[in-house]
Amino acid sequence: MLGIEAEVRAVSIDEARGADEMAQVVLATPEILDQLAGIPAEVIAINNIFDLGELGEKLKATLS
Repeated sequence: MLGIEAEVRAVSIDEARGADEMAQVVLATPEILDQLAGIPAEVIAINNIFDLGELGEKLKATLS
């Protein structure tokens, strides 16, 4: 979609907050954003995780 190679994984909130995680970007729904505060990654709020248009738009804005 964006022509970017990436490793994508689905993880729990605890895993995302873990010291071993080295994510550059974290996609999350608005209701869990506060639980991800302080992680060393850019957190992007996604309203509809099945909406490829929204995902592409927000990722493009973040990664450009």
